[in-house]
Amino acid sequence: MLAFGLGTRRMELTEIRPEDVQGGVVHLRNCKYGKERRVEIGPIARAALEELRPWYNGTVLGGVKKAQITEWAHQAAIDSGLLPKVHGHVAHVLRASFATYLLRHGVAVEVVRDLMGHESIATTNVYASVEPEERRKAVDLL
Repeated sequence: MLAFGLGTRRMELTEIRPEDVQGGVVHLRNCKYGKERRVEIGPIARAALEELRPWYNGTVLGGVKKAQITEWAHQAAIDSGLLPKVHGHVAHVLRASFATYLLRHGVAVEVVRDLMGHESIATTNVYASVEPEERRKAVDLL
């Protein structure tokens, strides 16, 4: 839930230290291309951080590694029957879901781009999935 709530990559998630959580913001220090960014904490991320607090041990995940997150995501995809749909990108689905959810709820693509740490809106758009019923509703507006 923390990965979904913050829209993080696995490497970003596993490196969050308790001191990186400051009020309503998480400082992500280990981002792609050596960049850093700050992401606001919403209700889902806040609840996940509270649930994880007993396991804080250097990191908010208590030392869990990227490979473990991948294993958990893979098992969850199997258990839910979604493995064929995610095409081998099981852990990244939470990041894509973060973007898709925000975009479907009217958040400007520029805001989602910034939250995800993308340079380009085109990269953010890759994460947004469109369902057939959304296409139907769109043309019904005409």
